[in-house]
Amino acid sequence: MFGGWTAKATDTILVASHRRSGTHWVIDTIRRNFPRVRPRFVTIEDLADSGGLAALERLRQDLRTARGVTLLKTHLPAGLEPFADRPEIRESIRALVEGSRRIYVHRDGRDVLVSLYHYLQEFSVEAQGIDFSTFLREENDYLPCGANGANRVEYWRAHVEGWLARPGIHRIAYESMHSDHEAVVNRIVEGLDIGPAAARLKRVTLPSRSLWARARRRLGRRLFPRQTSSAVRPRTGHVGDWKTHFSEVDRALFDSQAGDLLTRLAST
Repeated sequence: MFGGWTAKATDTILVASHRRSGTHWVIDTIRRNFPRVRPRFVTIEDLADSGGLAALERLRQDLRTARGVTLLKTHLPAGLEPFADRPEIRESIRALVEGSRRIYVHRDGRDVLVSLYHYLQEFSVEAQGIDFSTFLREENDYLPCGANGANRVEYWRAHVEGWLARPGIHRIAYESMHSDHEAVVNRIVEGLDIGPAAARLKRVTLPSRSLWARARRRLGRRLFPRQTSSAVRPRTGHVGDWKTHFSEVDRALFDSQAGDLLTRLAST
């Protein structure tokens, strides 16, 4: 129960992922191609952190009266460990998660960590000036999960395995968005029961980082919230970009700590 109420599965779609895995690409693909989906999405942990139980209650009221499907986003680990010391909030989030259609977006962890490294170079004073090899081996400093004290490779593994172990998860691979975008949309139609897609598929491309492109996106979000990218500081988006960053020693570290997970993801 979520504050005395259980969400119907078709009211909300949760898009979960480790950071820098293509979360916003999937969110934008859904909101542009499914007319029943509301244009704006809600980030669960930001809402809970800023407003606590009261904010979650307001969301509950909104969902009760909303027309259409609401998108929810989270980078929380599957066990919701960051809210372990706030049990009422944790249980409310858990009920919200369980009452939603659930998508987990995963990406080659090596590309994830390269993207995260460059992202944090812009936003984290602590990360600036640290070389990539050191970054990989640092203890994760974002959100706690079941792998306490894990380095960034181990945290990526724990995050992916935690979510994919949950029942009823619809998986989307970042690489599939590149190779067969239309097939991904068709799987969403078949798996999530959110009504028909738009008559003509609207392919969402990764946005450019140019100054003019960023200005267009800022204007577009105000004028056309459904049709513009919500991506946060996109980089190259290339599949396999990790090869230009990982040393042989780095590759050996990743292979020893998460290589078998990559193999499983590629084979299923």
